[in-house]
Amino acid sequence: MSRPLEPNVLRAHADYVDQVLASLRREQLTPEGNYRRAGEILDDLVNEHGASRRFYGGTHSLRMAGLQASCTAGGIGLLENWVAAARRKIAALEATDPATRPKAASATARRSLCEAPPQASEACGREGESQ
Repeated sequence: MSRPLEPNVLRAHADYVDQVLASLRREQLTPEGNYRRAGEILDDLVNEHGASRRFYGGTHSLRMAGLQASCTAGGIGLLENWVAAARRKIAALEATDPATRPKAASATARRSLCEAPPQASEACGREGESQ
């Protein structure tokens, strides 16, 4: 069984990769330089951050902090895709976290909904009936 993903760990890794990509964009390298530099960045993530990378069938893939992304365009696209996937996963995890989720309706509020007119009682799964 795998460990649950931690939003703070994902955020730290995503922020780091974002910073590296920003510095890469400032370097304004040739396409060959970008390709070489992206490979160096991916090697660093493997060696220093516990990532794993793979190239198979024309697809690059990166797994880091329990999250995987892939890209057929190369290393920079792979890094951008991983950051985007991490941001989406962070948002999803935070949306389901009980500490950040809105409070559920009280039993009284649910009961009053079920005692409402027939069209509203469908929300209770009892078409036309009241409690």
